[in-house]
Amino acid sequence: MFMAGGELNYIGKISDAANKQAFALYDAEATKPPVLLIRSQGGVTSHGMALGRWVREAMLSQIKASLAKDVQLEAGFFADIGVQQKISRLGQTPAYEERYGKDDKMLGWYYSLDGFRKLGVDHITVINGPWRPQLTSAGAAGAKVFEVTVD
Repeated sequence: MFMAGGELNYIGKISDAANKQAFALYDAEATKPPVLLIRSQGGVTSHGMALGRWVREAMLSQIKASLAKDVQLEAGFFADIGVQQKISRLGQTPAYEERYGKDDKMLGWYYSLDGFRKLGVDHITVINGPWRPQLTSAGAAGAKVFEVTVD
């Protein structure tokens, strides 16, 4: 077992001892390697399954940690610009999903100008009004968007 190029290299027969060595190498790394490279002739089935379970758990933990970090970064970004973070997901709430989720032509949502203001976006100037969001792409024929109400 060794670390190289940000990868954990598992070389040799799969065994309980080799697994423990790989787990220890992984745990010792401050920045967890996203890749496990295995070059092996195999080994005892139960040791292979133990390795598989560990890989699954380690990767899920890494993904969860990465998502948690992304959520914090996103929250910080929205706080910095003074916009409510929910602006990016209001159209995905269960009420809208139930209403529009099965419509294949529905591509997304928009906010009214008042809705934008309530969310913290208050420097919008409409040129050649009135405000009527619509899809203009040639590939969007028949596509629709819906308005999300902001309370």
